[in-house]
Amino acid sequence: MSDRGKNSGGKFPKWIFLLIFVGLSPGIGMFIDFALIFPPSAEAHGHGMPIFCILMPLIAIGLSVICLLIAGVRKASEMIAYRGKHYEYLKIFWQGNDMLSPVLTLHEIDLDAGRCSVRCIQVYRSRYVECFVNHGVYTPVPPVQSVNGPFQQRAFVTVRREFEETWNSRRYLGPLM
Repeated sequence: MSDRGKNSGGKFPKWIFLLIFVGLSPGIGMFIDFALIFPPSAEAHGHGMPIFCILMPLIAIGLSVICLLIAGVRKASEMIAYRGKHYEYLKIFWQGNDMLSPVLTLHEIDLDAGRCSVRCIQVYRSRYVECFVNHGVYTPVPPVQSVNGPFQQRAFVTVRREFEETWNSRRYLGPLM
């Protein structure tokens, strides 16, 4: 099968900034507490609670969790948007007189793997349906323009929904010619 993920290719990981922020947050909190809110003075004698020393790491961790959740949702939406775009669904009608050969073949073609057929459905004249899953033996399927050549066949690009309905129900109710 093909690698369906995107190649990150040397991009700088953005999560490194979150780690730096979480790591530096106690120091940032101490700076806010002792330099801005409770500056050292002769009268203070160590009074005052270091609020930001405690709050800054919690705020940093909370912001990190929010950023990671947003990144996760974004990545999931990209994967959902990418799913199905690297597949093509082809419907090939065979115009032969042989009663034992299929009259219709539906292919699910993985475009990222060199136009290899991942799943195939064969429909016979009696509307008997055979479904095949590719288990490592990849068969490249030519594009529609090449199939619609001098042979006794007509090819069309179809939609995923039609392929999935036929695959799941094991019935083909559409036209056979």
